[in-house]
Amino acid sequence: MQCALDFIVQSFQFDIPRTFPAHPALNEDGRDSLRRLLLAYALHNPSVGYCQAMNFFAGLLLLLMPEENAFWTFVGIIDDYFDGYYTEEMIEAQVDQLVFEELIRERFPKLVHHLDYLGVQVTWISGPWFLSIFVNILPWESVLRVWDVLLYEGNRVMLFRTALALMELYGPALVTTKDAGDAITLLQSLAGSTFDSSQLVFTACMGYLTVTEARLQELREKHRPAVLLVVEERSKGGRVWKDPNGLATKLYSFKHDPELLIEENKGTEGSDDALADGDLSYKEPAANLDEMLSGLSVNSELEGRDLQEQVVWLKVELCSLLEDKRSAVL
Repeated sequence: MQCALDFIVQSFQFDIPRTFPAHPALNEDGRDSLRRLLLAYALHNPSVGYCQAMNFFAGLLLLLMPEENAFWTFVGIIDDYFDGYYTEEMIEAQVDQLVFEELIRERFPKLVHHLDYLGVQVTWISGPWFLSIFVNILPWESVLRVWDVLLYEGNRVMLFRTALALMELYGPALVTTKDAGDAITLLQSLAGSTFDSSQLVFTACMGYLTVTEARLQELREKHRPAVLLVVEERSKGGRVWKDPNGLATKLYSFKHDPELLIEENKGTEGSDDALADGDLSYKEPAANLDEMLSGLSVNSELEGRDLQEQVVWLKVELCSLLEDKRSAVL
């Protein structure tokens, strides 16, 4: 227990100085309050402990209320509103990412097709949004307006509505990008300039009335088995860099030491490299492009497709492999 607690303390020690460093309220005394709050929560709920991004919304609460009030509000948010989001396997966070991906494919097929073409997974964009509850993603006023609605409604519906609203507002600009890096950088920049909080909240709340808690629960029940299967495979030491639905383990690495993920993948080099449902199984980062290209096997699904479709598929898979290599190195 003490070893686990020491590890948690060491984890958030690095994040505390980076929590709104320019804000005068988070001076030395403010950082001590943040440290006590995070430590108290780790003792209160050892199954969660600490996860990146917790420091930001714990810091936000400390800016708005006294330390004890901030702690109990923090407990309510993590344990009730976001139950299962920050646990060891982050199951509910992964489920919500699959739910959001289905919603965005329904609402913005042209945009998602363009992201697929660039090799950008939706979870790369929406994962940080959901896990940080838009803190450090949107301007302060917009963050607080989104939090107002989220806390008032008592569920995570506003997360989805806000993310869909951002895609609606900035999707036309995204489809003009030419590569994955430009797309992600542009969206981060545009989201950070969403100063019109009224427009954002109005678009989110009035434009997506069909995104209800009942609808989300229905989709969660649909996608949860796939996530549980990935978690089970990971517990057995299986290769789960990607599951057949394309869900990357970036949420998992968000919670854990990236070195553990690299070691996990190193231990799978000798196993079968066959592809499942057209997906790629992660391998040790290739030494050169030829070696990486050799890992791309054309699935039987491509048989019968025209040459242009095959080229698009190979480009998407190559971009994904390059991103996996970069993430593993980092």
